[in-house]
Amino acid sequence: MYSIILLITDKSRLHSTAIIAKFSEPYSKNDDIFLVNKLMLEVLTQLGQGNVVNITPIHAELTTQEGADILNISRPTFIKLLDSGVVPHSRTGNRRKVAYTDIMKYKEKLEEQRLQSLNELSALDQDIQGMGY
Repeated sequence: MYSIILLITDKSRLHSTAIIAKFSEPYSKNDDIFLVNKLMLEVLTQLGQGNVVNITPIHAELTTQEGADILNISRPTFIKLLDSGVVPHSRTGNRRKVAYTDIMKYKEKLEEQRLQSLNELSALDQDIQGMGY
């Protein structure tokens, strides 16, 4: 089985969505044709809406710019994350490469932290409202 990632970024470049498509090996004609058709329909729909679409193998190593684009941060900020060890990476000569899965793990961790902070703020808001403010 092999997988590809369909990364969709909206026109504003503020939001990105990843769709993972898994293809069977050996080739299973009926399942894969249905999946390819569904995937192409999604690509064309997103392109028609003016969104950016990237198709990447799931085990691919990405450049620092591609990683920064997925996280919606600047490349220098992403490089600081790599150099601090927050996101694992490999180096070939003077080039840094980052596994897509590592970027997505970091993105999920950030989302969990955001939700936790939001829950804490919500609890504080409830406490303040209970005090008559």
